[in-house]
Amino acid sequence: ETRISDVVGALPEIAEATAEAIARHVSTLPPRTLLFVLGDHGFSIDRRGEVKTGGASPEEVLVPAFAWLVGELH
Repeated sequence: ETRISDVVGALPEIAEATAEAIARHVSTLPPRTLLFVLGDHGFSIDRRGEVKTGGASPEEVLVPAFAWLVGELH
């Protein structure tokens, strides 16, 4: 069982590791490459502060997506 304090405390480290991995990958791509990064699922936190995954709540099914055009545009 995962508690909200565990998740919130881990988010900065998870975000940093994710950003570093994406930056390393982007550095290997040729200019004018369009890179899409999407999440596969989110999570929700119930009234007791417990983190839940695998459900159909908006927090679990609406995930972020980002796109970058790598390198110079011209």
